[in-house]
Order: sequence, then structure tokens, then C-alpha cells
Amino acid sequence: MPPLQDSRCGTGTTQDGCKERLETRYAIWSAGFVKAKRGADPSIVPGSSQRFLDKSRTLTADCVAYDLEDSVTPGRKAEARALVRKAIDQDLPSGLKERAVRINSVGSGLALADLQEVLKSPNLTTLVVPKVDAASDLTFISDVIDHSRPKEYKTPISILALVE
Repeated sequence: MPPLQDSRCGTGTTQDGCKERLETRYAIWSAGFVKAKRGADPSIVPGSSQRFLDKSRTLTADCVAYDLEDSVTPGRKAEARALVRKAIDQDLPSGLKERAVRINSVGSGLALADLQEVLKSPNLTTLVVPKVDAASDLTFISDVIDHSRPKEYKTPISILALVE
């Protein structure tokens, strides 16, 4: 296979090699999420797919994580934010115990827009923050929550920090 010029896979990596690296990263993220949730069985749903978001309402799972990060192409980030917000604005389906939203990393420059959209929902209970490099990343998340979340929303938000 021809080499890829993809920053996520490195120059000269074959398409199969890139796929293996991305699958490994996904498995590590999933394993970390499961461990953090003490045995929860997460179903990860791309935030840019209305079809998958609709399908997630029919699942029976401990947790559904709506992904705004890796599963969403850069050109569809804004659309994905709106779709995920619409999904979490709905009542929790009976087959689910919890819904989480995986935002973009603080270092990407996209986390603020993700937070500003999903914090508008009174049903947001869990944020997954990837690629946490320093305590300042979590301070940023906490500050945005404190300043952006409407005061009448009393439900606490759990933050799962993924140190990669």
C-alpha cells in the first residue's frame, strides 16, 4: 500500500499500519473509559452521525459516549456539537444508565466551543476530556463549567480525564 502523509500515523506509514495505530488508540481509550467507569460497557457514538445518535437511543448499555473528538472530521465539528446537544437534551432512554460527551482536547483549541454548546443542556452529566497534559487543562474545564453552565442546572458534572 502507498505511504500515508497523515500526521496521526506518521510519514511513510502504510494504510494498514495507520489503521492498526488508530484501532490501538481507540482500544486504549475504550479500556481507559471502562476502567474509569468501574466496569461500565461504553458504546462510543460519532457525534456527527444523526443515524448513529438516533440508534444510540435504542441501545441497552451502561453508558453511551457521544464523541466530538476523533470520530468527527474538522469540517463537521460545529454540526456535531449541535447534534450532540440535541441528543442529550432528550430524556435519558430507558436502556441507558448514563450518557457522556467526549470533547476535543484543551490543546486543540476546540474544547471551548464544545463546552459552550453541551453545557447548555440540563441533562449533561459526564464529560470525557482526552489528552490531558497538565492540571491546567482540568482547571480550564472547571472554569468554563463554572462560568458557562446556567446556575439553575443542579446536576453535578463528572469529569473523566484521559491522560494519554
